[in-house]
Amino acid sequence: ATLSQLDKLGSGEWDEFILVFSACRWPPLE
Repeated sequence: ATLSQLDKLGSGEWDEFILVFSACRWPPLE
């Protein structure tokens, strides 16, 4: 996805994306 496409996502969709992305990266990098 491009940055312009991510900008079009609602904040709720973006938050969900971050949660899913973080779950796929465990343990999270500090």
